[in-house]
Amino acid sequence: AGALSFLDASLRVLKKNGVLRLAVRDLKNIINYYLAVDDADKFMERLYVEAPSIRSLKEKLKLFILGYRHHQWMYDSESLCKLMVASGFKDVTVCAPGKTTIKNPGKLNLYERSDDSIYVEGKK
Repeated sequence: AGALSFLDASLRVLKKNGVLRLAVRDLKNIINYYLAVDDADKFMERLYVEAPSIRSLKEKLKLFILGYRHHQWMYDSESLCKLMVASGFKDVTVCAPGKTTIKNPGKLNLYERSDDSIYVEGKK
């Protein structure tokens, strides 16, 4: 539900032909890691789905300011494209690291977490 709300809000505020670029961790990459190391504990740690315990006031403030930073859902490129299309985005495209359909990306980091991410873009 959170992802759908985010995509709906993004579509609403984008200008006509505006592009939303999503960079998210690649579920297939993480599964391949598990198959390679064959260690369920390392796999679960790498998923970042368990919130760390909060013991101090500083940690509570950090949670209040930054919010919950762990994954609640994971995608591969196909499932993320399908979700964006279902939300109303057009010309949904999987981009290689460093590539974009955005005409003038400026200082946008097109390589953010490139070792672990997929990049999907869609137009309003």
